[in-house]
Amino acid sequence: MKRWKSVMIKTIISLSLVLSMFVFQNHAFADATGEVDLTDGLPNSAFSASSVWNRPGDTRNFGPEKAFDNVWIENNAGFSTNATKNEWIAVDFGKEQSISKLKYKADLSYEYDMKDFVVQASNDNSNWEKQYSGSALGNDTIQEFVWKPTGSYRYWRVQLINNIGNNSYCIMVAEMELIGSKQEAPLNLVAVGKNKMVDLSWSPVTGATGYNVKRATDTGGPYTSIAPNVTGDSYTDNTVINGMTYYYVVSATDGSSESLNSNEASATPQKVNQPDPESLGERAILTITLTTGIDKEYDLSAEEVSAFLNWYDARDAGTGPAKYAITKHNNNKGPFSARKDYVIFDKILTFSVDEYSAE
Repeated sequence: MKRWKSVMIKTIISLSLVLSMFVFQNHAFADATGEVDLTDGLPNSAFSASSVWNRPGDTRNFGPEKAFDNVWIENNAGFSTNATKNEWIAVDFGKEQSISKLKYKADLSYEYDMKDFVVQASNDNSNWEKQYSGSALGNDTIQEFVWKPTGSYRYWRVQLINNIGNNSYCIMVAEMELIGSKQEAPLNLVAVGKNKMVDLSWSPVTGATGYNVKRATDTGGPYTSIAPNVTGDSYTDNTVINGMTYYYVVSATDGSSESLNSNEASATPQKVNQPDPESLGERAILTITLTTGIDKEYDLSAEEVSAFLNWYDARDAGTGPAKYAITKHNNNKGPFSARKDYVIFDKILTFSVDEYSAE
């Protein structure tokens, strides 16, 4: 008898440890930056289900909104279907949302609790894309299931495949949360490498009060925040090394939550190769490529090219004016005594000098 009790105690302890590790490992994702329950505050009309418990004489409400009412301590009072196979509970968010986690609490009615399930998403409430599939534990257990979303969708639903008891009564859900980022992620992040710096720009996000710039030395991260709470939609990273490739993402904040990361953009800062002014021929073609991708070409004397190179070196060292005037010479069309192009240092991506002799 004592031996039997000892074995039972060890078995219970082992099972408890396994369950604790399972819940803890999933719960570790709950502390990710910017996570919020996106169903919080939605009207009851946002929730729907394939069926709702309906038995003669039972006047209790087991509607789909009961699974999202933030009541985590209850027994036999959440959502319940009227069947036990391939049911579903859905949410219409009214706009596209990116969701990456399901937090689920089972009811105390163990054999009727949800078991196998599939999380699906759609933008037309007709064509559904699978996001995650798994199996839940019952009997008042709280679990979290995490996935990487395939995109942002207006409609989300949980397909309830069966209950734990695999019986023909109902499927019960005490409570659910669909968790993601409330703030929209920035789009169109662009990185441009220059000498000892990388210029970043992105499309602004409506409602954002700031942006967090993050960097990694490997594509896909992990990323480290290098500039929190940037107020504009651009940033220059001056803490880089020439010849090294950097990978960037940006997230938006609204003071209370943080969005998912933007697209990744990479750049390799490098010094522009400049010819020795003393080796220039009589004349040269100076071709300047701007950060916009536009090429500007100038036919200049050796002295004019040298002057440009001297200005560029000085500005690169942090001195001198931010712009430089280049005389257009033979391209001086119209009734003008002179025409000049003003080149902005920060807009220069690269340039080249091609020498030639005027003879």
